[in-house]
Amino acid sequence: MTIKSKSPSIGLDNRNESGINNGINNGSNTPISESNQKSILANSGKPQDQSHLPLASDHASTFEPIDECQYANRSLGRSHQHVEESYCDCYLSNSACAHSSDCINRLTQVECLLDDCKSGPHCRNQRFQRRQWAGLDVVATEKKGYGLRAQHDMDRDTFLIEYIGEVVTQTQFLRRMTSYAKEGIKHFYFMMLQNEQFIDATRKGNVGRFVNHSCAPNCFVSKWVVGRYVKMGIFTKRRIHKGEELTFNYNVDRYGHDAQVCHCGEPNCVGFIGGKTQTDIGGMDDQILDALGITQEEVMRLTLKGSRKKKSKTLDEDYELELKPMVLEDVPKVITAVRQSSSNKKILLKLLKRMRMTESHDIQRQLMRMHGFAIQASLLSEYPHDEDLSRLVIEILAQWSQHLKAKNKIETSKIDEPVQLIEKSSENDEIKTGAHTLLQLWDTLESAYRIPKRGINQTDDDILLSEHQNEQLISQLPEAKRVKLHEDSLFKSQKEFVKPEATQSGTPFEAPTLLDLQKEKWKELQKQSPQDSQRAEQENIKKVIENARLVEQSKQEEAAKQKAEEEAEKQRKKEESESRKAAKKKEDNRKRSKSKEKEKEKDTQQKTEKDKNTPDPHKKLHKQIGELVVHVMSKSKDSFSHDSFKKHAKELTSTLLEKEKKKGGVEMSEDMRNKMKKFIKEYVSKILARKQSKGGGERKNDANKEEKGENDENDDKDENERSDTSQQTTAKHPTPTFSDQVQW
Repeated sequence: MTIKSKSPSIGLDNRNESGINNGINNGSNTPISESNQKSILANSGKPQDQSHLPLASDHASTFEPIDECQYANRSLGRSHQHVEESYCDCYLSNSACAHSSDCINRLTQVECLLDDCKSGPHCRNQRFQRRQWAGLDVVATEKKGYGLRAQHDMDRDTFLIEYIGEVVTQTQFLRRMTSYAKEGIKHFYFMMLQNEQFIDATRKGNVGRFVNHSCAPNCFVSKWVVGRYVKMGIFTKRRIHKGEELTFNYNVDRYGHDAQVCHCGEPNCVGFIGGKTQTDIGGMDDQILDALGITQEEVMRLTLKGSRKKKSKTLDEDYELELKPMVLEDVPKVITAVRQSSSNKKILLKLLKRMRMTESHDIQRQLMRMHGFAIQASLLSEYPHDEDLSRLVIEILAQWSQHLKAKNKIETSKIDEPVQLIEKSSENDEIKTGAHTLLQLWDTLESAYRIPKRGINQTDDDILLSEHQNEQLISQLPEAKRVKLHEDSLFKSQKEFVKPEATQSGTPFEAPTLLDLQKEKWKELQKQSPQDSQRAEQENIKKVIENARLVEQSKQEEAAKQKAEEEAEKQRKKEESESRKAAKKKEDNRKRSKSKEKEKEKDTQQKTEKDKNTPDPHKKLHKQIGELVVHVMSKSKDSFSHDSFKKHAKELTSTLLEKEKKKGGVEMSEDMRNKMKKFIKEYVSKILARKQSKGGGERKNDANKEEKGENDENDDKDENERSDTSQQTTAKHPTPTFSDQVQW
């Protein structure tokens, strides 16, 4: 059964695209070494012809066909690469952006955009966007379920099909793995797209899901940047014959359950599918090995990939890799491998270390040319808090920045944004200092003016004379009148046509057409000598550049003004919001404080009411003690003045009451009464003895009251020094009044 698609380009034979008929592809557009090609051919076995297998007629019932990936949320599948970095340096030619064109985008696995490439419709690096899929048959195999078979011969690097499915997060991936296992699903269709992002083609996808595994595959899976998204495609690794089954290495890219028995039938079969770690050489693609500097001869000699009888080697465990600086031909391999390994941190760090140890200025310039800054920006965005990766990237950027003369690459790649984030958020002082130094260096650079390239949303009507029309116009000029002009500035005019003053009023003015402008330009050039023509064109170029500069400056000023207004409005709203929050907080605090005061006042009032309503259990005891004190002291009443008697009676009463309160007594027993009498008598005796030792006692005659008052004051002073505790206790109770006896 022939697989058809809604796209008219399905089934196209791409055999002439690369211009190379019998090559081995390592996953990038740079051929691997001749010795490595021989090793791969010797180990890959004979092509497995599956022409005899029947076409599968019921394959469509096993999944829901979709035309493009479906994303669980908007953040998934993003490339973190700015569109400005998707431009290449190719010119219009028969091999524009093709395999052998040295196209920067093609070498770094970035597709040229449909409306943006200088080669226009001739661009041959838009295979994902144009859906230039190969002719494929779905067949029923003997042991492997469904499979894909080539309808025709194909050269290496032929784009077979995009791997399409549902793009999910790491959490969703793990949840689906568990769910599929419970459902008894034997075949898994997960493919890691980026760090913690997976393509799941189990229930939704296209026929690319039917490509089977092989330990010596003839295809490989590769990640490409297409606009703002990362896509996964299946490509041929070598020349494919008609009827041959198409396979790739599941150990490299597919994710599923535990290891399964392999039925690929290759001589170098390792026996199982899956169960490999990220640093297991048996699960690594030749592209990664080549970028790490591991040759195929070394893989074969040391049996690094293992076999049915021997386990494969693991990096940093039973195989120590000695990293070496890059050579010039390694640049596209390493750049491509970095893109492919963005989700494999261990391999990614080793590739970055190769970049870091490479000190050749030529190689560093080539790395920058191949979207190096954009790739590093993508890595920092994908791993914003990884110290090891951040340190390596900062050191690499510091090396590259020594060769920069302008700030253009920094601005187009927007590498300064993740570096600024690292400077602010990193907890490592060394990394933070490196980022700060790097930003200071970039600030010293100036932006070199360049004539802007056509924007993504611009049409041909937005540009007065296109580059292709310029070439046609120049080709019509006599040899003597031809001049070499910059391809971006020849015959450029202002985007908006300004009416001449003579036509601003009166009859309506019609703007000249493109053909009229070309004719006028042709007549003008015919009248001029070669020197005049060259001078005129140079002046014209200067005017175009100056106009473009003014337009760009005006745009920048307008953008800056708009940004300032937006920032001011944002600040105003922020201040208003903060003011409202502060006022609300103040009002809440006031209400809360008022509520607490009311509650406190209510509690105090309730307590007061409770105290009023609660009878004092010691009131009766207080009265009994007071009566007893007055009774006992009355026997020596003549020895005291009236005020002194009251004072000592009050102190004695308070002292005795406090002692009984501590003991818990509330009623006076007979025993307590006797003890108190004894205490009172001793107390009175001590006071009288002190008075006699000082002045022979108090006079009974009231004639000399002043002298008696002075004696009482001295007695009071001595008594105060002696019994501070009694005075403090007495202050807590109301002072009893006496006449001849104590009155309560």
